Formats: sequence, structure tokens, C-alpha cells
Amino acid sequence: AESKLEWIDDCVSYFEKFLDLPEFEPFDIIIPDDPLLITNTMIEDAASAVRSAWSMPKGPIDNMIGLLERHGIFVFMMPLGADTLDALSVDWNEKHPYIIIGTDQGNACRWRFDCAHELGHLVLHRHIDKKTLATPPICKLIETQAHRFASALLMPEQEFIESLYTVSLEGYRELKLYWKTSIAAMVRRTKDLDIISEDSYRNLYISISRRRWRKTEPFDEEMVPEYPALAKKCLNIISNSMMNSEDEFIKATALPDDFMMTLFGGYRRTSQ
Repeated sequence: AESKLEWIDDCVSYFEKFLDLPEFEPFDIIIPDDPLLITNTMIEDAASAVRSAWSMPKGPIDNMIGLLERHGIFVFMMPLGADTLDALSVDWNEKHPYIIIGTDQGNACRWRFDCAHELGHLVLHRHIDKKTLATPPICKLIETQAHRFASALLMPEQEFIESLYTVSLEGYRELKLYWKTSIAAMVRRTKDLDIISEDSYRNLYISISRRRWRKTEPFDEEMVPEYPALAKKCLNIISNSMMNSEDEFIKATALPDDFMMTLFGGYRRTSQ
């Protein structure tokens, strides 16, 4: 994954030389550097602040990847070759952070949530040092915090509560296409907002297992995944602006052919 990030860094650095790209601007949010001091209220407020800063309308986010790309974050989707790694993000490039979503497993809802989760890390955990990250309990904590952020961003409290007309699996099922989040995520959001008790939460998860919804939920196969467009658009602009410009890009970045295909889904390659 780190080697892929390095190739992506070379790719984006090349685009920055020639194109005027949207830039990621840090939010005016006060978050403690120590994750142990980050509260759930801070996380909820941070998600609300992001929605406000990005002038997002109330309710569901129409296109999570498009939202990130409009604000300077490059998103890429590719196999990561690890069952324990769903996605990752880095802010090596402060103006253009990178998010990689692993396509080894998952679906439209899961990938949207992964995007929001990685944005949570960029917002909440930008100043955590590597030594702290090497501590397993802290790693588990920051994952939980990023999950809470993603839920709050995708399902803002007031609008989500107003839409929840019944606390039942059928009720969540009816809302899935509206919020574009998994039934499991909505159940957890309801519990996080103290709408249901721990016992009710446990019973709902037992019901999910009984219906065999743990791996595949209703509508998973019908929902069309979102896909990144920013990097491919950058390459198309460069390719169409100057003679042999794509060849220069290939020479400058020295990206392997299969990685080029993964990033851009096909490109022109002149014969040698």
C-alpha cells in the first residue's frame, strides 16, 4: 500500500506542475492532539463543521467521492491485497491528501462509508505522531472515532432522527436507498444517538445475522458504486493540451502499465 501511495504521490505532483487544482483547506476545528481527549461530542461537532464549511445541503450526501474531489482530495480505488485493510489516507501533500479505497471486498455503501471514515482521520487525527499510532489500543480508539465521524457526516443527527419512523430492520431497509448507508451502519448510528438501548442494539444485530445480512444486505447488488474522476480528468486535460504530453507523463512518473490501468482505466500508449 505504501508503494502505491508513493506512485500516486508522483502522479499528483506531476499534475500540480501543469494544472490549477482545487486545494484541501484544513478546517477551523479545535481537536486535541491526544486521541484519548477526543470526545464523542467533539466528533459530532467536527462532522457538522465539515458540512457547514463545505456548504453541504441537509440530508444525505449525493456523491461522497465527488464531494472529496471537489475539495482537493484525490481518491483512488484499487485492490490492496489485504483482508484487514479496507482503506487508507495520508496527508503527505497538505494541499491534496490521498485516499485509497480497497476494492478487494465491499460494495457501494461500504466504499462511501470508507471515504467518510478516511476523511475522519484527516480531520481528527492529523497531528498524531507515529509512536502513538504504534500502540494497538490507540489504533483501535482512532478507528472507532473515525467510524463515529463517518456516521455523523453521512447521517447528521437531526435529519437522521426525523427520517427514522420505526426502529426495526424493515424501517432501516426502507431508508437504505435514501441515506445510501448500510442497515448495519444505521443500526449503530441509532445506538450511538441513544435512541435504542444496548440490549435493543444487540437484538437487532442478532436479527441481521438470522436474515444473513452480515455480508450482503438488501439492495447491495442494485446500488451503483461511486467512482473517482479527478485523476482521470487531470490526465485527459494534459493529454489533450499538448502533443505527446501523455508520453511525457508516463516517462516522468515511470508508473507500471498495470498501475496506470488501475488508476485511469485505460490510456493511450504510443508504440516504441
